[in-house]
Amino acid sequence: MGAYETTPVSYNIGPEGKTIGREDGTEVSFPAGAVSGTITVIIRLENEIEAELKEKIGRAKNIDGIQGGVRQFEIVSGQQNFNRLVLIRIPYNNPSDNMRIFRLNEALERWELVRDGLNRPNRQDGVVEAEVKSFSVYTVGYL
Repeated sequence: MGAYETTPVSYNIGPEGKTIGREDGTEVSFPAGAVSGTITVIIRLENEIEAELKEKIGRAKNIDGIQGGVRQFEIVSGQQNFNRLVLIRIPYNNPSDNMRIFRLNEALERWELVRDGLNRPNRQDGVVEAEVKSFSVYTVGYL
């Protein structure tokens, strides 16, 4: 456990856009127009995810080298899909060119490569970033 808070915080996002994040470096950037009204978002770190979902995560073993933990991005009120792609950023020390963000397919209990938009390491900022059209559970792994 790091210096970040251990209780998830909710954030309100409006049509004007906003960047939100946790103290560990996990971020989400909403461009202007990504949502039509106001939504409420929670970013959960691995130790804050509910037990049932943790079990599914534990059974999803189809990628090598899960790195940097698991994050759950959740909309708790408001529209569920975005009008424009939203950028998620998950911190990782020394991201290699092979690091990508994967989304948990809860029904199949499998990790799937995020293919909504860009998905790449950003060595300058020490993160792996991907554009998404909706929220789910994500992790960083080797491509």
